Amino acid sequence: MMNKSEQIKKFKQMCEFYKIPTDLIDFQAEVDEKLNYEENKEKIEQMISTLSKDNNRIEGDKKTNKKTIKDEKREQERIILEQLRKSEQYTEKEFEKSFKYLKENDSEIINNFFKIPINFIKSVSQGYNNSFIFLGKQGQGKSTITLQTLLKENSNFIYKQGFLTPLSLYKTLYDNRQDKILVFDDVAGLVSNFYSLSLILSALWSATDKRKVSWNSTSGKLEIPTEFIFNSKIIFIANKIPNNEYAEVVMSRCLNYEINLSYRQLLMMMTEIAKLPHKKLNKEERIAIVDFIKEHTDEATKGIDLRLQKKIENLYLYDKENWEELSLALLGKKDKKIELVKKLLLTSSGIKEMLNDWKQETGLSKSQFYRYKTKLEQERVVA
Repeated sequence: MMNKSEQIKKFKQMCEFYKIPTDLIDFQAEVDEKLNYEENKEKIEQMISTLSKDNNRIEGDKKTNKKTIKDEKREQERIILEQLRKSEQYTEKEFEKSFKYLKENDSEIINNFFKIPINFIKSVSQGYNNSFIFLGKQGQGKSTITLQTLLKENSNFIYKQGFLTPLSLYKTLYDNRQDKILVFDDVAGLVSNFYSLSLILSALWSATDKRKVSWNSTSGKLEIPTEFIFNSKIIFIANKIPNNEYAEVVMSRCLNYEINLSYRQLLMMMTEIAKLPHKKLNKEERIAIVDFIKEHTDEATKGIDLRLQKKIENLYLYDKENWEELSLALLGKKDKKIELVKKLLLTSSGIKEMLNDWKQETGLSKSQFYRYKTKLEQERVVA
């Protein structure tokens, strides 16, 4: 920030420029130290304008200056937008590099676990269905299988993650309205937001063979048509769908499938993944990590998914001496009630004793015991 003497110096130069004698203005009295340069400048300009015979020139210079500032702001905004575009293009390019690995590396055993959703994805890719919702707990391979299938089908698809406002969703649908597959992977708000939901419903289904999507707003932010025909397909990947009537409407307009892999199936998948090429780990190292997971987990261990395998592989790369100790801390606690059911099944002499011990240790009912017993048995099933 300029001090008072620096401001006065500039204002005197301004007087000289407009041929105003500097002694006609008492700068020491007129320049207020509490105001910044721009605020003082506005007051001094008015005084110069009054004294000058060339008022038009002063006013013209003011307008020119304002125009220059506007142009500079526009140029700055243009540069920022250009940088954002370049950043987005770089991110997209780097992301697409991973597609090559997905396309070239798969497993017949893993594909068998996903036989139905793979065929549903293919039916969308080949134009037999407009949409598919792929549900399932996190870390079960939904995204990988979806992308891998689309790549093998040579599908023209767009992959979207993260948050989308209704307006950005409308623009996304418009930009990809013709002969594409839009993959929305756990995109927040698509079904829970009423406005986004109405757009999705229009894009999924129509009473005629034409799906018309419309944007009914007068906000002035729209730079594209307020309605268009949508001729593309949509695949949703989600951990869960909200339990409401709107979600039911979306489900009714799509193929849908929920994957629920058992503990043993997940271990089998981990073993198959470990056999695939890795940039930094060999097959033996990856198998050793899966064996470690098998040794230190069971059906009662919480948080067992395919992401766990990757996390432990990264810990192994970080510290090959202490990775096991670090990984044990990562595994978390076990479900104590399932642990108790396992113990009672092994040690009790009969069902009566088993139920009595269960009630004494937990305070829970007989029906709850059987519920946990069923859960344990389901975890042990290999489909």
